[in-house]
Amino acid sequence: MISMKFLDFFDRVVAMILRDKEVESSVMQALGLYREGSAFFERKAFDEALPKLSKAVELAPGLLPAVEKIALIYFERQEWVQAVRWLEEAIALCESKPEYLAQDPFRKKRLEAKLIAAREKQAVVAGTKAFTGRF
Repeated sequence: MISMKFLDFFDRVVAMILRDKEVESSVMQALGLYREGSAFFERKAFDEALPKLSKAVELAPGLLPAVEKIALIYFERQEWVQAVRWLEEAIALCESKPEYLAQDPFRKKRLEAKLIAAREKQAVVAGTKAFTGRF
């Protein structure tokens, strides 16, 4: 006869496996959405790219390439508040996941430069700072 302790243990193991399968499934779905969004992004079809990339980030919050592309979309659209928000999130992911910097050591520096530019432009739009750049 099977003991109740064994059945409880078995139920917990099955639950863990199912949970891992769900996580794996959502990550695979996120990667598919990221690929679709990236294809739109490369064609500068930002209106089509944004929902795909946003859903990818919703399914896999640590997916830096998707977060980075969302930030760049808002930067290109000159939506400075959103650009700053997403650039800050991308920089935080770079700092928390060194494997991203191992792939591209200058990624964080590029994101920081975009962040500085977005903050400058946000300040100009808000009227809190005069434009200091040259034309």
